[in-house]
Amino acid sequence: MSKRNLEGTTSRRKFLHQCGICTGSLVLPLAWAKLAFPQQHMHMHSQEAGGSLGALPVAFRFFNPAQAAAVEAVTDQIIPADDQPGAKQAGVVHYIDLLLTGVRKDLGPAYIQGIQHLEALAHGMNGKAFVELPFADQTKVLEKLEHDQTPIAKGRNGGEFFGIMGRHTLEGFFGDPDHERSSAGWKVLGFSG
Repeated sequence: MSKRNLEGTTSRRKFLHQCGICTGSLVLPLAWAKLAFPQQHMHMHSQEAGGSLGALPVAFRFFNPAQAAAVEAVTDQIIPADDQPGAKQAGVVHYIDLLLTGVRKDLGPAYIQGIQHLEALAHGMNGKAFVELPFADQTKVLEKLEHDQTPIAKGRNGGEFFGIMGRHTLEGFFGDPDHERSSAGWKVLGFSG
């Protein structure tokens, strides 16, 4: 998963550009920027989840530190860094966190139970938490999750949960730079913003 090639010839940049185009020029709610980076009430920081945003610490509103770390590791698998920043560097975990306290509150239970299921798969395959696994082993766990038909929450199965995380990762990464902290997604696409 570190570099996806479509038909063996497409570069990561081209693949991500195609994904960005497919998502239809995502524009996130204006509230995202205001909610994402408050100057006050910061108790848990992105560094607790292994994040690398650096500039201003951001409080998690939905995830606890262990959940945030697991989601961040998944986003890093979906859009890993290479010569360009990936989802982890873009702070996509914070976008997902805010989404689950706002317009997609309905997906909160699916994320909680989905993360528990992800951890059960990781422990079953390797005896460790997902974030403790090397990148290649995390990839194997996610490949299993992607095809998993085990019901986890409100009629959703593991594969559907993986699909939800994939969509949210793309949304957070390719969102309007006014609302995505580092504009990493647009820089990868070659847009100046």
